[in-house]
Amino acid sequence: MKELGAIYTVLIVDDSDIEREGIRFLLGKLGYGFAVHDASSGSKALAILEKTDVDIMLSDIRMPYMDGLELARRAKQLQPKIRIVIFSAYGQFEYAKKAIELGVRNYLLKPVDITEFKNLLDILVSQLDEERAKEERMRALIEGSSKNAAFGGGEHYDLEQGIRQLLEMTNLNQMADISKSLPKQPETVFKPVSADDIEKRKVIEKVIGIIHNHYMDDLNLEMLSERLFLSPSYFSHLFKKETGTSFIKYLTAYRLERAKEYIENTNMKISVIMKKVGYNDLSYFCQLFKDSYGLTPAKYRERI
Repeated sequence: MKELGAIYTVLIVDDSDIEREGIRFLLGKLGYGFAVHDASSGSKALAILEKTDVDIMLSDIRMPYMDGLELARRAKQLQPKIRIVIFSAYGQFEYAKKAIELGVRNYLLKPVDITEFKNLLDILVSQLDEERAKEERMRALIEGSSKNAAFGGGEHYDLEQGIRQLLEMTNLNQMADISKSLPKQPETVFKPVSADDIEKRKVIEKVIGIIHNHYMDDLNLEMLSERLFLSPSYFSHLFKKETGTSFIKYLTAYRLERAKEYIENTNMKISVIMKKVGYNDLSYFCQLFKDSYGLTPAKYRERI
């Protein structure tokens, strides 16, 4: 979910109001046209990541309760493609080493050097532009092949050529995924639902079944896409196309609905309910619940 007119979405995370406002001001001055969100803690940042697609996260490394490295680890679980920039006033090698182990390649020291900051953002935006163009081209090839196949093919419809073009943009491990997404030649031009469409629905029905039966476990997009032999980006696109919402939003909504039922029908402690629906951070869980139902779990229980 991106703001209208915004190119990419940025999340600033810092427990200092002054630091957050400073970065927000700097982003505005540099003129990238980002949609900017900010959070004063790791738990609030995760609540935003549950609801909003974020392209770049800018996070301080030293914060109370949840530091920037733990936030980066959990952010990657929620949104595997997110770009993360870690800020630190401390130049110790250990911080940089841990960040690199978590897949964070962008590490800047405070106070921020404006030229260095701008150069890094230019690189990240260029990477995002390239990734977006690649995904749009892939989608166009798939949809174009589907339209041609629906009318019995033709001189411009070449399934093997389509696969070769897609392989230019991805790796060999995704070959099976992409070839599955390209349509089979239909038996009749009047067939209302293709075998490919049915297969896609079966995949999503399987995912929904996993969510309903294992919502209390550590589920994430990357793990499920690997289990289904799909690339994370294609799985994310397919899930949203078939359900109308993102995987993360669906999982969160289902977990919170189960939590609400436990609160309404049992005397379990909120901390126990939190774990039963798949969360380990109480403040994070309470923030998510409040965002969805307007009250914290404790206040909701009092009301009923």
